[in-house]
Parts: sequence; structure tokens; C-alpha cells
Amino acid sequence: AAGGDGVQKNAAPKPKFASKCQLGYATEQARKLWLVHRGMKDDEVDEEAMSLVASMDPTKPIYYWQLFSVLGKDRIMQLVRTFYENVYEDEEYTKLRKVFQKVPGTTPDESLDHHIRTQSQYWMDAFGGGKKYHGGTNRLELHHRYNAMEVATHLSSSTFATSRAVLTQAATTR
Repeated sequence: AAGGDGVQKNAAPKPKFASKCQLGYATEQARKLWLVHRGMKDDEVDEEAMSLVASMDPTKPIYYWQLFSVLGKDRIMQLVRTFYENVYEDEEYTKLRKVFQKVPGTTPDESLDHHIRTQSQYWMDAFGGGKKYHGGTNRLELHHRYNAMEVATHLSSSTFATSRAVLTQAATTR
């Protein structure tokens, strides 16, 4: 409620990056697909869950399209950078690194920068950070159609578990 001075009193706190949240090229379509895969429709989900801004209530879930409101650009880029640097440096991922280094016309360092930049753009776009990944889900589907099987063949379940743990830890720091 606004006080006599027009200043909002007792406003619910918001995540640090809430004011920068916007739909991206992939956000809406990816969110709808997420709901469809769970047998849900937009009108069956409460407004707070459909918001791009995560609740500050730690008992409420954070949906992936709300992650930008909590993490912001720099943390998303750091998570992506950490993943790709680990892949490029760890001998366990030699085959996977070779798949990622197949970006035509690039050196290994340039391919690393390319993957960090484009994956960060996709994450920010899908996570509520605005239009960053031109082509949205169509571009993503194209990349996955030609590259995903080769990449998935080289990833172990421990890689996904580690990535999930890093993201979960970062996301729970509200």
C-alpha cells in the first residue's frame, strides 16, 4: 500500500534482476512446451508461476523461465563459461571437446568463446532475460538435430548431475 508520501510501503521484495526480465525469442514457446509435457495449460498455472520473476519465498518453486531474475547476465555467463572451460580442459572430455571444436573456421580458443557466447545467449533468452538468441527454438532445434546425438553420446550422467548441482546452488542464492 502507498503511504501519504506516495512511497510503496511493505512491497514484496523482488529478486535482484527482476526489473531486467523480458520475454525472449525462445521463452514463450519453450515455456508452453514445458507445460504441455506436464499435461498443463497456461490457464491451469497460477499467475506467479507464469511470471518471469521468481518468488522470494524459498518454499515456492523457481521455474527455469524465472532464473534470469535470480541469476542475472553475469552469473549465467559464468555458469556457462565454467561448464565449457571444464570440457575444454578436462582429459575425461576429450571426445566431447572435439565435437565442440568443430565450429567451421575457428581455432579451439575461438570455438570455446563461440560456445560460451551462444549458450549464454540461449540461457538468458529462455530464462527471461530478453531477446538474446536470434532464431529462438527453431535455431535450437536445428543445432540439436545435427549435433545433439554426438554431444549426448560423450556426456556422462555425472556431467549432468554436476551441471545441475552448480545451477541449483547458484539459483538458491536468492
